[in-house]
Amino acid sequence: MVESLRKFFRDFISGRLGLPITFWLYGVLIALTLDFLTSKATTLWQVVLIVTITLVHLVLIVVAVWNASKLYLGSRYWKWLARLVVIINVFKWLWHLPLLASTLSSALGFPIYSDKYWLMGIKNNTYVCERPEYFDTPERLAKRKNCGMKVDPKGELIGVRCHKGLYVYTYNKETCLKYLNRIKPRDNVSN
Repeated sequence: MVESLRKFFRDFISGRLGLPITFWLYGVLIALTLDFLTSKATTLWQVVLIVTITLVHLVLIVVAVWNASKLYLGSRYWKWLARLVVIINVFKWLWHLPLLASTLSSALGFPIYSDKYWLMGIKNNTYVCERPEYFDTPERLAKRKNCGMKVDPKGELIGVRCHKGLYVYTYNKETCLKYLNRIKPRDNVSN
């Protein structure tokens, strides 16, 4: 049993299973299955686990498809198209890497904070200014929750209105504290 799995893995990685099987069955079908599972994940740990499996799959499928395309005897068009799809997928994952790193870091209890924004909020009945986590910046929040985003005429405040409330951001701590001082007495504003 173990030897047959090793043989399958060697054949898979070396491209000897053929380009159509490697690309469509082990590449596309498994990737779609992993995407579906990711969309159904309900906890952060499920997402982290599925994304980890997906990254391992990506590395293996890149090598396998590339090697299978070298051995492919059919049309050069299919050989290069398979390679192009693999390259596009690698760039797609590289594009999403900062968000993936932030999600994994938060899941492990070490959130990455934005260095561009300050978020006005309430903690323990006290108004506070704090840096939002990387995936809670105005642009990412608006996109993730399908919310509206608007910048005030002075360019100091960024509002993100979602169905569950309004999130107000500033570009620096001083502006955040200035606006908090306008809406609440000084003794209830903290850094």
